[in-house]
Amino acid sequence: MPIYADWKAPKADSEALIWPDPVQILSLARANHSALQNADFRIHDSSLGELRRSLRAFVGVEDDQLVFVAGHQAELWHPGVWSKNALIDSAARAIDPSRKKSKAIHISVDTDQPKHLELKWPGDGRAIRHPISDDPELNSARWASRVSSPTPAHLQLIENDLKHWKKSFSFEPMLGEVLHSMRRSALEGIEGTELPSSLASACHQLDWSLGLDYTIMTLSPLLDSEPWLTFVLHILADANQFASSYNAALACYRREQGIDSDTRPMPDLSMSNDSIELPFWLDEISTGKRHRASVRIDNNRIFLNNFEIPTEAANSFAHLPCTNLRTHLIQNNLRIAPRALMLTIFLRLLLADVFVHGIGGGRYDQVADRLIKNYFHIEPPGFAVTTATLFWPGALTRERACLPCVISEGHQLHHASLGEEKSKRVEAIAAAPRHSAERTELFQSMRRDLRKAAIQNPELASWQTKLDSTRQQAVEDEVIFDRELFYALQPKHRLDALIEKYRSAFTN
Repeated sequence: MPIYADWKAPKADSEALIWPDPVQILSLARANHSALQNADFRIHDSSLGELRRSLRAFVGVEDDQLVFVAGHQAELWHPGVWSKNALIDSAARAIDPSRKKSKAIHISVDTDQPKHLELKWPGDGRAIRHPISDDPELNSARWASRVSSPTPAHLQLIENDLKHWKKSFSFEPMLGEVLHSMRRSALEGIEGTELPSSLASACHQLDWSLGLDYTIMTLSPLLDSEPWLTFVLHILADANQFASSYNAALACYRREQGIDSDTRPMPDLSMSNDSIELPFWLDEISTGKRHRASVRIDNNRIFLNNFEIPTEAANSFAHLPCTNLRTHLIQNNLRIAPRALMLTIFLRLLLADVFVHGIGGGRYDQVADRLIKNYFHIEPPGFAVTTATLFWPGALTRERACLPCVISEGHQLHHASLGEEKSKRVEAIAAAPRHSAERTELFQSMRRDLRKAAIQNPELASWQTKLDSTRQQAVEDEVIFDRELFYALQPKHRLDALIEKYRSAFTN
């Protein structure tokens, strides 16, 4: 298996993690491209290479282009997530500035549960908060594309509040451009009614203005493609073997990482004599209900959860054409969506030449590497990991409060209240018989006198004021030093500087 690094997010502002080094990433792209384009492992009724060429054509990629792919949930990306876009742009640019021989793609995952969709920024010692959409389903929808785009009125409310709070900023955040793009889309109806599409489009427009050249697409359309349904059918037809390999890959990873829990980093797939769970979601589009997908055979009738696959179409998934599966899903208003590992395996094998993860995704895909090697019987294509740190600009001139330091200082002051007398008391306690009533009384007497002396100690009164102030500052620091504030809250020159850091890394 590949040798992975112990990835850590940079602690310093404007620093980036890139793994492996840029020269290796470009070499990986060439090696992965050659290996995967010619792979003859059979996936249902096609070779991996054939299916890969089909998916790449579906998204507009030429056979000879080197493709750098990143993906993330449809949410308000923080700078560490956004840095993946800087990397895929820089890598594709390093291969070919004209982009005839390279391409960068970001997949906005609109099939995951909505999260990180609250705008917040520091203001008056607290976090100013606004949900990005006024759709009541924002916090309850089972997948993000069920959440509607914000209404123009809601976006205007956020813009007005931002305008108010900007008076206290020492810079101009780029958030206004994102809000303006989303409001224009809402008024003109040009981006549809789903939040992931309007948010992805607004972020893409902002990034384009910064000089980032990548294609953005939401995941949902790919889930109706022939390559995806063929990939799904292959696993449905081989459910028992696939689930066994999946669980074995998890077990191996847990042993190596010293993980005792059978739910980390994700649960095993459940297996019984008549039902096998698979790492997909089965979504009921009309009702918004979501189920963990499983294959069940009952008296030679084949079921995907409780939905029967017509036996006249095939006696097993192994011979079912993907067009029949698509028809069945459409007729029942269903969709098969990937859970985490399956999404990155699908994209790494069938679309990307290098897939770019954040730290969390890179750790999860150590399991995926084992599954690719042991189930698909090919060497797992190498991936990359990146993240970066951009603090709120107001944090750059501010020293973060150290509450434990102040608490320790107070502890020392408290025990110094008796002066040299305390040393004598401690010696007397030590001289008394262990576990004796005399020793206990000496100890309790010292504590009583310490409390009395502390009340009269002016240094402790001053310390208490310092402690109260530090606690308040620590509350303010929580938002000011938050690494996960939306990247568009940064001013243009700081985003430009981070982009240049990535480009320099790939050209030096």
